[in-house]
Amino acid sequence: MRITVLGGSGFLGSRTVEALRRAPGVEVQVASRRGPLVVDATRPETFEALKGSEVVVDLIDATTVPPDALARWCVAQGIVFVEATSDRPALERLG
Repeated sequence: MRITVLGGSGFLGSRTVEALRRAPGVEVQVASRRGPLVVDATRPETFEALKGSEVVVDLIDATTVPPDALARWCVAQGIVFVEATSDRPALERLG
């Protein structure tokens, strides 16, 4: 299973990536605005880099970078999208 973590170099993200990498049968990628796997949640043209992922975990701050377009794209591609925000307006929109 390939899991891509957005925000995987941050405080929570780095710990999430570390834990996922210990799981058997899991390949973990870290995506960010600055390579090597470039995905910018504000630029839908970068979402293609997520193809081949089975799960995308979004640990980017949803209060400054709304996850709506990224979530729609993932769902349309059949990719499981996991949003880790506690931002109520973002969760209500995604719901």
